[in-house]
Amino acid sequence: MNRLIAATVFAALPLAAASLKEAVVGSQHDLSVTGGGPVRSASTSACMFCHAPHNVVPNIPPLWDHALSTQTYVAYTSSTYTSGSQSPGTDTSRLCLSCHDGTVAIGTLTPWGQVPTLVL
Repeated sequence: MNRLIAATVFAALPLAAASLKEAVVGSQHDLSVTGGGPVRSASTSACMFCHAPHNVVPNIPPLWDHALSTQTYVAYTSSTYTSGSQSPGTDTSRLCLSCHDGTVAIGTLTPWGQVPTLVL
């Protein structure tokens, strides 16, 4: 039974990666020449602005290629926010903030994925 579960999960990984790619292609996060947002490059690759090119191995997450911000993030308080204390700027939010906090230019890429890969 455990082997069947493991085989099913392993077989589904490429499908999950493909669906993530499809979520980017044509969206605001697609910075290629055919991207869906106002900022576009001359490149035909939608992936290169965030991920280092490498051989696709289904069980290894894509290497993050965009420089991370060195900004220190602080949680704010609000009378309407009731989910408790958070640690801003950690894990996956750092990946989003590497473009969206305004401190790192869009084309600031790290050669060969030297930013450690985070397992999402």
